[in-house]
Amino acid sequence: MDRSWPNQGINELACGREGWVFLQDHKSENEFVSFIKHEDAFSSWFKKFGIDTRCSEAGRIAKQVIDSLGGINGLYLFNDKESIQFINKHASSTRKRTINSSGDVIEEDFIGRSSFIDDWQAMIKRRKSNGSYRLAELSHYIRCNVIKVGIESECDHCGAKNWHSLDEVSYDLRCLRCLKHYKFPQGNLRQHNKNWKYRVIGPFAVPDYAQGAYASLLTIKFFINMMGHDTPKSYSTALELVCENKNRN
Repeated sequence: MDRSWPNQGINELACGREGWVFLQDHKSENEFVSFIKHEDAFSSWFKKFGIDTRCSEAGRIAKQVIDSLGGINGLYLFNDKESIQFINKHASSTRKRTINSSGDVIEEDFIGRSSFIDDWQAMIKRRKSNGSYRLAELSHYIRCNVIKVGIESECDHCGAKNWHSLDEVSYDLRCLRCLKHYKFPQGNLRQHNKNWKYRVIGPFAVPDYAQGAYASLLTIKFFINMMGHDTPKSYSTALELVCENKNRN
């Protein structure tokens, strides 16, 4: 029995077939026990074998996804191929290109695409027509901070399309490409509210399918469902293992 946990004031603690047992001398005392986090449980287990752990970048992104969704059950928003591909298409991206004969390479970062509400509703409608997934609404993606609405406009100087969140919208806007200021097109708005567009945000805007977070988390969800609701479960997102001065993922 590992007596380093639970961390409580009463040291005379036994563990039997019925769980933790406090001796009779403490029958009138109260004790509070807080359960450790999933990642701490795995880290403490590895530490017994002399292995240090730290959360990898991919693991942190996966954890942020889970936090935004409110837990593993929130993955119903991404449990089919089409919805994952749709989200990834609107995520940010990076392009590398060679600029001269010496082989110098530069990286260009591209912010995520914005899309109309019709595009999102069409994707959701196709999911519903499948019939095999839990029903999802546009409001669910908004509530889980997967997307947020903003206004798209064109720069008067370079013609670039800019997307600004509601916190950034002003009568005077700044172009994200040429960095010049231009006036909000009050007299030249698109028909049918086409200036309003949604953009993927947070960890969902990370390219390459949130660095593999969707596949990893859906795999965890699969095994959790296989084990049943009554079986205790612990899981951890990607960890880097440090053993004998060697890093292992």
